[in-house]
Amino acid sequence: MRSKQEKCEYWQAHFTAQKESGLSVQRYCDKHQLKKHQFACYKRQFNDESTTNSKPKLLPIVVQRSKSIQMKINGISLELDQATPPSWLAQVLIEMGR
Repeated sequence: MRSKQEKCEYWQAHFTAQKESGLSVQRYCDKHQLKKHQFACYKRQFNDESTTNSKPKLLPIVVQRSKSIQMKINGISLELDQATPPSWLAQVLIEMGR
């Protein structure tokens, strides 16, 4: 009987080898005498565990003081004075979305 760690290493090696082989999961399993449903089940299980255990990634935010506001939306660049009324900006964004 394999330990959980050994089982994880065994299946991770197969997942990597299948991906690198270029074979479909079915062909890879046939070639290595594996059951396709077990392959899929363990892959899903290990992927679920790795996403559950992974920490969320944080992105740095750089705040710069400026007298203008610059935005790029759908390939359109806008540069607005800080005194631009928020209601005007909201209307521009609504119109751009149409």
